[in-house]
Amino acid sequence: MYRYFDDKESLFTAAVNADAEALVAFVRSRLAVDVRPSLVDLLDLISDGLVEAIDGHPLVSRVLADRDMVTQHVLELPSVVGLRTDIASLLELLQEQGVVRPSLDAKSAALALESIVLSHVADLTAALPATASIYHRRWHAIVGLVETALKP
Repeated sequence: MYRYFDDKESLFTAAVNADAEALVAFVRSRLAVDVRPSLVDLLDLISDGLVEAIDGHPLVSRVLADRDMVTQHVLELPSVVGLRTDIASLLELLQEQGVVRPSLDAKSAALALESIVLSHVADLTAALPATASIYHRRWHAIVGLVETALKP
């Protein structure tokens, strides 16, 4: 097995990336919807869908539940970096359409949106069901602030 990978760490990262691909495909499908009505609705759709989808991807679920593992194994996965690029492109398109503030740096905003969603999904993955409502209230407050910041 190691003839294909330099070491155990490379093998683990490849396995996490393969498991994450399905989740990234899910997010990409959600980005295809019209986001003009509400960024809150879009990010809710993405985060709720990811939480549900993670049930079928135990490796990613395990990694997301551990903040150190997220930093080591998720943030620079090829699938996540590709998704970040897609989000930046979407933001640039929305800037051209006058939906998003034109002075916004789309790449930085994409990184911020990715960070917010990953953090929220990690919180929900690790949370007990009884505390989920606390995370949802905080989520709506954060996304509402982001939506206001993005408006022209």
